[in-house]
Amino acid sequence: MISIRGNGDRKREDVRFLPFLLMLCTGISISSIDMYLPALPELAAFFKTTDNVLRISIMISPLISAFAGLFYGSMSDKYGRRPIILLCLFIFSIGSLWCAFSDTATEFLIARSVQAMGSTGMGLQTVTVISDKFKGITLARYLSIYSVLYPTTYAVAPNIGAFLMLYMSWRGIFYFLTLMGVSLMTFLYVILPETLNIKTTTPQAGISFFRWFSDVWKMLSTKPIFRNMAITNALATIMNHIFITNSPFIYEQHFGLTKTQFANVSLIPHSFNIVGCLVYSFLLKSCSPKFCLNLGRIVAMLFMAAASISLIIPNALQMGMVVILYCVCSFGMSFLTMTSVGFAVSDMQTNKGLGNGVVQFIRNISSSSAVMLFGYFCAGGVPQVFFAMSICALAMVVTISACYKDLPEMA
Repeated sequence: MISIRGNGDRKREDVRFLPFLLMLCTGISISSIDMYLPALPELAAFFKTTDNVLRISIMISPLISAFAGLFYGSMSDKYGRRPIILLCLFIFSIGSLWCAFSDTATEFLIARSVQAMGSTGMGLQTVTVISDKFKGITLARYLSIYSVLYPTTYAVAPNIGAFLMLYMSWRGIFYFLTLMGVSLMTFLYVILPETLNIKTTTPQAGISFFRWFSDVWKMLSTKPIFRNMAITNALATIMNHIFITNSPFIYEQHFGLTKTQFANVSLIPHSFNIVGCLVYSFLLKSCSPKFCLNLGRIVAMLFMAAASISLIIPNALQMGMVVILYCVCSFGMSFLTMTSVGFAVSDMQTNKGLGNGVVQFIRNISSSSAVMLFGYFCAGGVPQVFFAMSICALAMVVTISACYKDLPEMA
């Protein structure tokens, strides 16, 4: 273990519940998107811009994370996890404050880009630190707990945003995010240990672009399990992002819900995602991650079948059916997202920071591109949304099936 000098060294090494403390980083990172979802129509009116521009503001985060994650992953393999996490929290806080002071759509997009530069490393380093300290089924269990954080944040953050807008303008949401970032940065500065093990790290005088590219190419070309699980994780994310980025306009404009009603309705599928994560965590006590992955594949096929039938039947996609279909999707994705990450990470023995960065790159660049192309070519109507999600489900089933028999039974 790399030593950390100072009087607080022993306290840092003795910190318990480290995974749960770091999960706060991911929670704040996710909140930077979902908390201002109820404010999208108001932001579009304030900046006098189109809905597509606001969709871009949402997808800036995964788009920037795709590239910045590779950089942060390499830097954490060289300099350690602790300084990268603290740096990302600092950048996130600056970006959040800038968002609050933005007066034009262009300035808001730039500020969101800075905020995204910070949020990128927060979730990425959380998974890296957990994979530093735990292996096999223990790693899978922690990742299952980690996966609960996503639907919980998806459910809670829009309600916090809607509540803040009752007493403040949309700027209050970003003031709140700034306060969260600064507070967690201060807290982790005191108690966060370094988890990078110098014995398993190859010393490098510097980071060469060609060596970095060679390492990435080697991961993707020689590790089919790593590659397919990264693609599976990306497809699950695309399905979720296509619905989330269009949900405010579907619920508020198409079905005529208020911001508060939208936030409350959004709780339903997110609660199914939470239940799915809890079921996944429970199943890991007696079943293998491979079994859980297969269960997720089955649910994806059920969603694809139900969505296809609803698309064929005229006027079937009313609000109740939309919620039900997304609930099925949310439940199934809980078995796929963290299980795929667990298999991908377990396939890496060294360069775990870069490996997590590659998983994040594939996930975020593909989801950002898919959502932006969808927004450009489609009107964002309910049938188009579920047709795109069905295509993703089909691709995900094929990808899992291609490597399922070669997946190890993690112990």
